[in-house]
Amino acid sequence: MHRGNCNLLVNGCFPGCVIENTRKHAVLENLSSDSEPFLIPGLPDRIEMTRSQIPIFARNPSQFAYRIKQLEETSFGNVINSFYDVEPAYVDYIRNELGKKTWLVGPVSLCNRSLEDKKERGKEPTMDVQSCLNWLNSKKPKSVLYISFGSIACLHMKQIKEIAYGLEASDQSFIWVVGKILNSSKKEETSNENCVLDEFEQRMKEMDKGLIFRGWAPQLLILEHDAVGGFLIHCGLEFRELKACRLAKSKG
Repeated sequence: MHRGNCNLLVNGCFPGCVIENTRKHAVLENLSSDSEPFLIPGLPDRIEMTRSQIPIFARNPSQFAYRIKQLEETSFGNVINSFYDVEPAYVDYIRNELGKKTWLVGPVSLCNRSLEDKKERGKEPTMDVQSCLNWLNSKKPKSVLYISFGSIACLHMKQIKEIAYGLEASDQSFIWVVGKILNSSKKEETSNENCVLDEFEQRMKEMDKGLIFRGWAPQLLILEHDAVGGFLIHCGLEFRELKACRLAKSKG
């Protein structure tokens, strides 16, 4: 059989191992509800999840297994946007235990070298980049929390409020990339959400405590800045980019 393609995995080795073992051991089939916890069999660590935490496309075992089998039969292997230092146990597991040919090509964000490349990276930032960097320059090393849930996740207003209340109650400087997390479809709800964020943002500006991006942010420039010492994210590309920035700096 001619094999001319590779599967491109942007989520890293760990999610791939979780999905593969969930499928292989059919652990979803006997669950009583989406909230019932189950143990992912065979992984290097003890990982417990619920069906609701599994990607929607992987929740139908029969359809998903058939599609995965098709992809595996017609490909050379997996090309993954990750690197060994960030998840060594799962790189070894996917190669040695699952027997999958795997090439790590990440983090691809490191191909951005110039300031302009790092600044734009897909879209124009919604805040002046130099103003953001000047604000970070005014902060102590590792004193700023970076918050981003990516460009896909949506949060309910109650969750957004709780994050805002927690940040305001803490003695913590932060950058919060709101992006597309607002999920209201009704105009009155959207107006209420914007009002809450407007008031919160104004208070944070007056206290010189935080910046809020309402859309795209210069993520690489933020993550590689010495003032950023922590992150509240969805464990996607941001996590690997932060690790990559720290690793690149440590190697000079």
